[in-house]
Amino acid sequence: MISISAAAFTICMMIYAAQPWGNNYAYKNFSDYLTLFGYALWAISPYLILTIIFQSFHKNQYSINVAFFGALIIVLTSCALLIDAFFVHIDAQNALVFLFLPICQWLAFLLLALMSFSIGKFFNRKT
Repeated sequence: MISISAAAFTICMMIYAAQPWGNNYAYKNFSDYLTLFGYALWAISPYLILTIIFQSFHKNQYSINVAFFGALIIVLTSCALLIDAFFVHIDAQNALVFLFLPICQWLAFLLLALMSFSIGKFFNRKT
C-alpha cells in the first residue's frame, strides 16, 4: 500500500511538473509523451523493490516491522523532497529531482532490505 501510494504521488507530481497540456512546446509529438512515460517508469522504479522487500519477508514479523517503518521514513522523506522542490523552492532545474531521487531511493531501499534480512535472521536464531 505504501509503494502504490508513493508511486501514484510521484507520477502526479511528475505530471504537474511537466504540464503536458495546452500549448506546451515540449509535448508536440507523441514521442514526447513516451519520453515522459519512460521518465515516470524510472521515477517509480524504486517502489518495485519495496514491494519485493515486503513479499520476501512475509513470514518474519520482525523483518516486516523494520521494513514497514523504514519504508515509511524513506517514502515520507521522498514526498517531502518532491513537495519542497515544486512548491517551496521553485527553480527551473527542479525536474532533475526525478532523475536523481530514484538513485538515492534505490540505495536506501537496498540498505533497508539488508537491515530487514539481518534483523530477521538475528531474531530467528535467538528463538
